[in-house]
Amino acid sequence: VLIISDITERQRYEHTIRHMAYHDFLTGLPNRLLINDRMAIALPQAKRTQTMLAIIYLDLDNFKQINDTLGHIIGDRLLQEVAIRLQSQVRAGDTIARIGGDEFMFLFPGLSQARDAFQIADKILNSFSSPFNIEQKDILVTASFGISLFPVHGQNAETLVRNADDSLYRAKKLGRNNYQVYAPAVPPLLLDRSNLGKDPQRSSDKEAVGLTSWRKAYVFDEWETSGL
Repeated sequence: VLIISDITERQRYEHTIRHMAYHDFLTGLPNRLLINDRMAIALPQAKRTQTMLAIIYLDLDNFKQINDTLGHIIGDRLLQEVAIRLQSQVRAGDTIARIGGDEFMFLFPGLSQARDAFQIADKILNSFSSPFNIEQKDILVTASFGISLFPVHGQNAETLVRNADDSLYRAKKLGRNNYQVYAPAVPPLLLDRSNLGKDPQRSSDKEAVGLTSWRKAYVFDEWETSGL
């Protein structure tokens, strides 16, 4: 009986250590190590099945300001609530990871078309439209994120993550609270803000929509010509 008990305790301890190594302590979400492991499995599978795979790199807007004004305890609670809400937007086979600070990464395997990724992205963006209630405070926070797709935007995890991060950076530059799909080049007309009106905020909003639409069209064209 003692031997069985010792084995059970050791197994429980090893499971706890393994879980801690692959999960974020604050939110309980997978961490960077675990999502990297799952990408290493998902990419060869996507190649075999000739399906799409999406990576989303998300960052909360102005999170530092929330921490500075409301305190780190509220900030941590907000991250926990954001994690819960984001989990409700994904499928059972998807992965959402907290990879540091207010940054999250999503892995969406087994997509049949690019439009599937954009529908998921719209759901994620819309999930931030209602405030988070934390200690009787309504906190409205938005998010910006970038999307890259296998096989259109890269053949390996490193390239896909880098391109999603690059698209996140563009989303931030375009006024935040939007998402951008990766594309290697942008037509000069879309970068000319003088054609978008005099109001800077409205110009930024229009440019974000214009770039997102153009990048989506680029993905559709590349997907069709890839033969998959």
